[in-house]
Amino acid sequence: MAKKMVQGPIVLGVGLMTAFGLGAGCVVSFEDADFIEEDVEPVEQEDATQVRQSLSNGAACTSDSDCASDNCHEEGSTDRCRPSTCTSSDSPNDGEFCDPGNCGPCLITEGDCDSDSECAGSLVCHEEGQIDKCRASTCTSGDSVNDGEFCDAGVCGPCGDGEGDCDSDSECDSSHDLVCSEEGQVDKCRGGSPGSPGSGVSHINTTKDYDCDGENMTISRPSGTQSGDLLVLFVHRTDDEIPIVNALSGWTYVGMCATHNGSYCREETDCTQWQSGHTNEFCKYYGGTYNGRDLAQSVYYKVAGPGEPSSYSFDLNRNGAGGAPGWLVLTALRGADTSDPIEDFANSGMQDGDNDSIFPSVYGESGGMVLLSMSNDDGPDTGVSCSDFEAPGGTSRYSCSLANSNSCGKDEAGFLYGKALTSTGQTGSFETIGAGDDKDKDLKISLTIRPAN
Repeated sequence: MAKKMVQGPIVLGVGLMTAFGLGAGCVVSFEDADFIEEDVEPVEQEDATQVRQSLSNGAACTSDSDCASDNCHEEGSTDRCRPSTCTSSDSPNDGEFCDPGNCGPCLITEGDCDSDSECAGSLVCHEEGQIDKCRASTCTSGDSVNDGEFCDAGVCGPCGDGEGDCDSDSECDSSHDLVCSEEGQVDKCRGGSPGSPGSGVSHINTTKDYDCDGENMTISRPSGTQSGDLLVLFVHRTDDEIPIVNALSGWTYVGMCATHNGSYCREETDCTQWQSGHTNEFCKYYGGTYNGRDLAQSVYYKVAGPGEPSSYSFDLNRNGAGGAPGWLVLTALRGADTSDPIEDFANSGMQDGDNDSIFPSVYGESGGMVLLSMSNDDGPDTGVSCSDFEAPGGTSRYSCSLANSNSCGKDEAGFLYGKALTSTGQTGSFETIGAGDDKDKDLKISLTIRPAN
């Protein structure tokens, strides 16, 4: 057990003065003794961190007992310690929120403030239109939200949720679990811990790419993607081999369908001969003689990391030489069980004589999501249009990739639809809406995403 020696007057920090109900600048003097000796239990680092948090206005909390003020204030996804004068009717960014008589002083990125005195420490109240916010003392009237250097720590940073322009995660408010999301001209800090348990799976964004020979393909990371999000990649190919199983480094294989003139789906388990030197990558024959080169689709996934690249490059050709057309669709999802995200998978062949396309039923959980991916080929000479295959009832269309909008002049197309699930069980089949086409080939894949628990 350690001994603590205290001599002379003791000046208490702001947090401790608040804890003991003392005013600012108060000095406690012990006149009856020059020294005080007391037994002090060693404080583990974790405990010390918790003590500091409990004394901090704005610290994340789960109950009133976590806070020195005995007031854990509900503020959406993360509750925070606030003064006892802060009530349930006070909300961040309200007109009087930063007033010390209400919930202030405010921390960096918080508002609405009216003066520097409503901001903690050396922070200043920065005029930003309808809601003024507390910023670093280096933030001046010439700095505006979404300017190039606004989020820099030497300017006005770190930035809050929805603010930019940021260049890295370090320029976003880490106390609110924010990361820098690439969103085009102005990258912004986005909030929340992706995939938080119980929030359900949600669609963030989707990108696509088409290439005339399937070589040197580059597809952008969907905007808004955060570390911990699930990325699902759909690879489409016509008149050539489809990469499967271990063909795409860094991606986990889900399943496939290779068809020929209205046939049923062939899968990797049907492969009877692999291409030489490409076992579990490219199949030479399915079921003995079928080469699977008519129309095919394969599905992969990966979990986005903190240093996720802005785009991904693929060569769909086994020998590195140019081949037949290929197209990619990449979708980002949040709230999935990233340790085991795929709940169920099913596929269906093509040319069933129906103008519409019918996706097979799959099993899914409430809070999860169903994704429906379709490959189209040999439609009208002018190609199909997005309106020919509108989203099945209750779903949304995430992507429509048309080859006739590219220089190749081909007639291929790819569609991706999705729907959040509100019940557990079989989803039932899904049928597209619109004119459709009874002669084109329509390969369909259904899969469900398991929600985080």
